[in-house]
Amino acid sequence: MQLLMISETSNGSKKYNYLKEAAKFSLSAGDKSTLTEIYFNIGKYYEQQKQLGRAEKYFLKAISIIENQLPLLKNSSKMQITFFANYHQMYVSLTDFYLRTGNIQKAFGILDRSRSRNTLYNLIGIKFSENKDIDLVNEFYDLNWKLQNRLGDTDSLEMRLKKIRNDLTNKYPELTNQWNINSSAAYLLQPDKFGSNEYFISYFFDSDSIYVFKTSRNGLDLVKLQTSVSDIENIISSISPYYNPKVVDKDIHFNKDLFSFNPDKAHALYMKILEPVLNNVPKNSALIFSLPNQLAAIPFEFLSTDEKKISSGNSLFDRKYLIEDYSITYSPSFSIWKELKSRPNSKNRLALLAGDPSFNTGGNGYSETRSASENLDIYSRGIKVLPLKYSSEEIEDIEGYFTDDLVLLKDKATETNFKKNAQSASVIHLSTHSFLFNNYPVVIFAEDDKNDGYLETGEVAKLKLNSDMIVLSSCKSGLGNIDKAEGILGMQKVFFDAGASSVVLSLWDVSDKYTVSLMKFFYEFLSDGQTKSEALRNAKIKFINKIDPNPYYWAAFTLSGKSNPIQFVNDFNIYIYLLGLIVLMLLGYPYIKKKFLIR
Repeated sequence: MQLLMISETSNGSKKYNYLKEAAKFSLSAGDKSTLTEIYFNIGKYYEQQKQLGRAEKYFLKAISIIENQLPLLKNSSKMQITFFANYHQMYVSLTDFYLRTGNIQKAFGILDRSRSRNTLYNLIGIKFSENKDIDLVNEFYDLNWKLQNRLGDTDSLEMRLKKIRNDLTNKYPELTNQWNINSSAAYLLQPDKFGSNEYFISYFFDSDSIYVFKTSRNGLDLVKLQTSVSDIENIISSISPYYNPKVVDKDIHFNKDLFSFNPDKAHALYMKILEPVLNNVPKNSALIFSLPNQLAAIPFEFLSTDEKKISSGNSLFDRKYLIEDYSITYSPSFSIWKELKSRPNSKNRLALLAGDPSFNTGGNGYSETRSASENLDIYSRGIKVLPLKYSSEEIEDIEGYFTDDLVLLKDKATETNFKKNAQSASVIHLSTHSFLFNNYPVVIFAEDDKNDGYLETGEVAKLKLNSDMIVLSSCKSGLGNIDKAEGILGMQKVFFDAGASSVVLSLWDVSDKYTVSLMKFFYEFLSDGQTKSEALRNAKIKFINKIDPNPYYWAAFTLSGKSNPIQFVNDFNIYIYLLGLIVLMLLGYPYIKKKFLIR
């Protein structure tokens, strides 16, 4: 470490010599943390000397040390997230290196590796568990740990490790990319992984520059935006007071008036960050976005694609929004999107629908939004919230589309009943209050003698789900603490960790009354066999045209994960089938009667 510090005050060959000497000491001491920094600094030295091949070699040696240690922390998501965040800047620097040297494919591969790695590890772990290979994976990690710490006979450990690696990669080819930092990003970008109309769009904020990777069946393209990070942040803060960092009172509930959506700024943001990317993407394509933290709470659906629909006036009725041209899904990373997309549909058929839980009410009347104060202490057990007037109506509307459902309302809508039935459900829809506590989302249920009624992220992560879709029809359910490498640490992450394939969450305080209509439209289009992204898109368009174009009402809810159609049979289809059967029987009755009379 001392030699590393001395090298930081040196230049040229003297700096290089100190670094090489420091590397020898760190290798002999097994100090991987210091060795990682040394290798990366050697890489930067070679880059300054214009020896780009050697620079890349040492950058990758540093990254490889990080990658080899990640699996050793597999039993603690918190430790793995913290560990990876400490080295996140190295991935950013290597991405930038590849961009400067013109290697777009490698830049995209490293950028994708830098995002939500703990979530990806958890998803792959679910796959292993489902296929009964988890013991083999655990042995692989144990052997790797022994080799890293020089415990046991190196030759025999390496031989066994190689055999397990080969067995697993033969069964799960995608692990080649996860375990080998030198594997080509071409594996990620296989054309057959895309639908004919799918475009995956990933943003990279580098210092004050912005790059966009766009990939599809047609290959990988890179767009450097003619704007700056600071410029984009200024525009975002002007779209709504909700996005203005100067609004610091967390106890403000943003209704449509306080949200005060500015369509001109939404159009300016579209022109800056998206219009140059979509100039050759056909309308009605499916867009999947992977966003940096600076854009994580922005629903691209509300970006205004033109200044006005008509020549005069400046109301929200005059605008056209991105959702009218494309279906939109989000994903923490490309690797996670691929992993979720390849997951088979759930064999469960139950729809678990919970809403309008009985609360310890805070007075008379009803709550206009599905939120609670963020200054509440959930451990005091004294939270008082107003009931929701329209939540039961939402659940009853949705119930009509399912035949195999479990409805939990009022005092039945407990956290205990949710946990008891969640693992059997393909669709889970929760219509209730939620809020941020210590910057983490909490979903409120009715209280009973077994659970306090406050569903926290840590409790969700412990569930064993096999669900096609989770819908949290509540306030700010898509927000949470932001980690620079993992992204938003909230309900999206923990539901993916628990086994869900897709989640629909909200980004701000939502209206109790108007959310009912949006959700009804959503399930209406789902029941027609549309994909989740198509159904949510059409629900929002219908809401805009029939109810209110204000994005406050319809843009908060976003879809992340797999966008396959929901497999369910609704009551209407059964009635049609039974009616048809009765008609056939009636039509055939005279013939059958005549036949028997002849006999």
